[in-house]
Amino acid sequence: LIHKLQLLDSGLGFQFQAMFLKLMPQLGKLAATSSKGGKEAKRTALVVQLSLCSIEHLARLFGGLARNQQALDDVVDAVVAALQHDSASVTTSACSCAAAMVWHSSTMMIDHVNSMVPALVGVLESALGPADELTSPRRSKADEAGVLDSEAELRAQGAILALDRIVSKIPMLITPQVAKILRLLLHPAAVGAQGDSDVADAARQARHNLVTLVAPRVMVPALERACKEALSGGSSSIVEASAVALMDLVEFLCARLVEKDVSLYYMQLFRLLLEALDVRYAMLSPAAMSAGKGGRGARTPASAHAVETAVLKALEALVLKLNENRFKPLFLKMVEWASARDDTATALAAKGGKGKTAATA
Repeated sequence: LIHKLQLLDSGLGFQFQAMFLKLMPQLGKLAATSSKGGKEAKRTALVVQLSLCSIEHLARLFGGLARNQQALDDVVDAVVAALQHDSASVTTSACSCAAAMVWHSSTMMIDHVNSMVPALVGVLESALGPADELTSPRRSKADEAGVLDSEAELRAQGAILALDRIVSKIPMLITPQVAKILRLLLHPAAVGAQGDSDVADAARQARHNLVTLVAPRVMVPALERACKEALSGGSSSIVEASAVALMDLVEFLCARLVEKDVSLYYMQLFRLLLEALDVRYAMLSPAAMSAGKGGRGARTPASAHAVETAVLKALEALVLKLNENRFKPLFLKMVEWASARDDTATALAAKGGKGKTAATA
């Protein structure tokens, strides 16, 4: 069936389209087949995967016509169920199928989109795992580098690519999930310390598309929440690569802002960046120094410097969008902030017995 579908095009007559679309209910039942143990497990997974591939090809060929929409709607629940399959290959096929159904659909119901997107977010969240584990003192060297095992990497990449495609098609409908999607795309395992994995590349592209396509009124609050999560708490709460990726994203947003958006959001972005510059001051606080003793996730001057460098690049991109009247109050505020932080950080460093030079850098 798949081989024959690949040879067809959307110019096929209505009667033949209807004949192929009658297969959808049966394909949906096969795609929703639960995994079985023992010798049947591989066969069941293969049947589900082939069914999902067939549904995807039917959606690509005939989904653009409104009269065929009902056939796609009938298998949405089966595709969502397949996203929870035990096999990573099946889950990845389900991710691709879900993205194709949304992309090629002419009038898919919002309710169906609202069931697909959270399911894809759930796949990504499950594949990446809790971020706290990557900052645990007991983490392995692989975890420390943000490396996923092969199955988790397959699931994560499939979910990221699917979400990226859905965002490209209907950015206005994923608004309720933007903050969570952004948090997952900044997960240490998605950013990757090495930065050259397929997952890291897909996540980087998805982050930029998110900023490009989602309205600033939604994106700026999501960035503020992500910044607070990345830079708050004790020494192990910050993962350098994630914080740097976040600031790079803020820089990308600032460079893209038009005049109308600059006037509305420049103060919010300035406050976000000013809070991010507190990374070294937070590192010197007694609570952070106490929590960082002996921990592999301890915040260091080197990691603070990397974050500060990224923040300053974002601040430069923001300042270049401002006129003199907008810039002058921000400049005075930054001078006031720097003076207050310099005195406090010096006192904290003196109490800690070291680090005066780093504190006042």
